[in-house]
Amino acid sequence: MGVKFNSLGRIIYAFCLVVSFVSTVIVGFDVSQPEYYDKLFLIPFIFGIVSCFSKSIYGNIPNNVGVTFIILLEFYRSVLIPIFMAYGNYESLLKLNIGENIDAAIALMLYEIVIVFLFIRIALQRKLFCHRVVLKHSKRYFKWILFGLCCFDFVVWILIPEVREDYRSMFSMFSDEFTLVMYDNADNAIGSLKRILITLFSITFGVVRILLPAYCMILIARKLRNYPKLGILLSLSFIFMQLFFVTSTIAYTLICCLLLLIFLAYLWKRYARCLMVGSVLGVVIFITFFFVGRFLGGYTSTDSNSLVGFWTSVQIAYFAGIDNIAAFFNVSEQGKWIALLMDCVHCIPFNSTLFGLSHLESSQSIYNIGNASMGQIPPSTGLGFYYFGGLLAPIFSACLAYLGTRMGMKATIEKQPLIYLAYVYCALFAAMGISMYNFFIAMSWIISVFIPLYYMGRLYYDKTL
Repeated sequence: MGVKFNSLGRIIYAFCLVVSFVSTVIVGFDVSQPEYYDKLFLIPFIFGIVSCFSKSIYGNIPNNVGVTFIILLEFYRSVLIPIFMAYGNYESLLKLNIGENIDAAIALMLYEIVIVFLFIRIALQRKLFCHRVVLKHSKRYFKWILFGLCCFDFVVWILIPEVREDYRSMFSMFSDEFTLVMYDNADNAIGSLKRILITLFSITFGVVRILLPAYCMILIARKLRNYPKLGILLSLSFIFMQLFFVTSTIAYTLICCLLLLIFLAYLWKRYARCLMVGSVLGVVIFITFFFVGRFLGGYTSTDSNSLVGFWTSVQIAYFAGIDNIAAFFNVSEQGKWIALLMDCVHCIPFNSTLFGLSHLESSQSIYNIGNASMGQIPPSTGLGFYYFGGLLAPIFSACLAYLGTRMGMKATIEKQPLIYLAYVYCALFAAMGISMYNFFIAMSWIISVFIPLYYMGRLYYDKTL
């Protein structure tokens, strides 16, 4: 692939290899682990082995955002979480029939690790072909469309109070109601004007909350190019406004902040390294503070009495841990093709109005029914195994690894700021679709936000940055 190793990529490569070895030793020699976890050490071990033969892939860190986050999230899930499990008494939210299913789940996860690295390599070896037609005077259209979207969202926010109920401030994170769904649009009749307006708001606001601050950051970068510290501070104020619009999907707000912080590094390339490293560390510290604070305050949904045990169970749930994959073996085969249909349908905006299939169950519904759980997200590898069998189990993760890598490659050479922003958004969600969410959740965000961002970015042609 001909990629030169930069200093940060070299450090991350060495760090991943060393910690993979440490994790293998800690988990492999843990005398207190349940007997059915005796092969868990293979996950960090195989990750380390595959990484050892993938030095050229690590050479794309941090320039390729897609590769960077795919690797870092896989490292966290495959190497660090087993360490948390060893020190957290192997606590998790999904333990039904775990002893019977864990070996097969470990095999699936090992298979996924190999395939993800393979498809990253395949994507990096393919050439990019970038050709776009720029519309003349299109920036004027961009401004009018953005203004119209902002006006629509403002009117709906004022006239429909239920919309405001779904958002809260991050400063109320230590409260019982913070993680609850305050308002469900499904309570409104399908096809009703109110439901249509609320759905439109959720789609347009998902775009506006990224596009508007990004546009303001571009203007700041242009006007204050000779005053970088002031420009960066003003831009940060627009980024942190995201914390006043937190939904029940808390992670999405942090993803938006991270996205805009990466965009800030793109606009101020002289300070890019510090901003990128600071952004990732800042998000990690905030997440740690959030979960530790909620545990100490008693705002938890688990029965764990220890901080490490609580942290372990939360991380396995959020990062598609091995127990979540094993849980798929408890799901009934009956109705799986209907579930696949519903997973595809849920990726499309206005799916209830367009198709009228809201009464049918998706994979998330039958996954939680089969495990007597609530709100758990079925991981991509488990979905692939459930729908297509063992051989094609990593098919969704492979697609996302390829997509995330290609979007990262496109972002690396992109000169137009808002198109760069769209590529990074897609790369981030592709990476998170492997290790945090799943293929269908990632695709729903990509369809509803990435596509509008991309085409709005094509309207905004700027040669000054």
